[in-house]
Amino acid sequence: AWLGTSSGLASLALPLGFEYSVSAIGAVIMQAAINLLGSPAVAAQTAGEKIRQMFTLPMESVGMAMATYVGQNHGARRTDRIRQGIKDGCMVQLLYCAVAWGVIFFIKPYAVGLVLGDADPAVTAGAIQYLSVMSMLFCFHGLLMIFRNTLQGLGYSTMAVISGVGELIGRSFGGYEVRDAKELDHYIDELHPDVAVLTIPRGNAPAIARSLVERGIRGLCNFTGEDLHLEGLGVPVENVHLSDSLIKLSYMINQYEKEHDIGEEE
Repeated sequence: AWLGTSSGLASLALPLGFEYSVSAIGAVIMQAAINLLGSPAVAAQTAGEKIRQMFTLPMESVGMAMATYVGQNHGARRTDRIRQGIKDGCMVQLLYCAVAWGVIFFIKPYAVGLVLGDADPAVTAGAIQYLSVMSMLFCFHGLLMIFRNTLQGLGYSTMAVISGVGELIGRSFGGYEVRDAKELDHYIDELHPDVAVLTIPRGNAPAIARSLVERGIRGLCNFTGEDLHLEGLGVPVENVHLSDSLIKLSYMINQYEKEHDIGEEE
């Protein structure tokens, strides 16, 4: 009996621990991306995150309470109470998120000033912007706490882990830096790339291609659908047409199936 109870607890606890580990790895990846933005951005995010945590901890507490509530009623086979609990929990979270957003909207300059003191105005502005964006997304965080902990309470730990992996993937994609086009000249001057890949609206392709060549780009891979030519730019250009590639692939598939008698009626 002791062994059975221990294995049951381990089957619930270990996936939960793994889920939090995956989330922590995602946070590290995200922090590494923020570090690339420079010390002002790091300082702004750190200050904003401290204030953000103060407002989101109650949501996480409601989520943990939900896991206990669901687990008890699941054991008692009271599915009706579980459904009602999910509805009430979502309502509590959404109402709290609305109130939290309103509070942050009015106090964020003072809260940031309390954390940062007489900091660089750019850092202060960054922290305020961070809170403005994060507070608008509180509702998603609150609902996630309800549904993820409901899965834990029902014993579906693997599904909760999958949710954590999805969070890790999302943070990994969020870690890629997307720069403003206004910074393109500075980026080229700093890193001296040889080749540029164009995936922009076709009407803008010639002008942007010309400006890239003027900055020292030695070759272009063009996915815009509008042909660019060596004579007009002075550098080699590879014009890629996805439609032509798909037609070619279809022909190759057809020829392969004919040669190997695939898909023919017996």
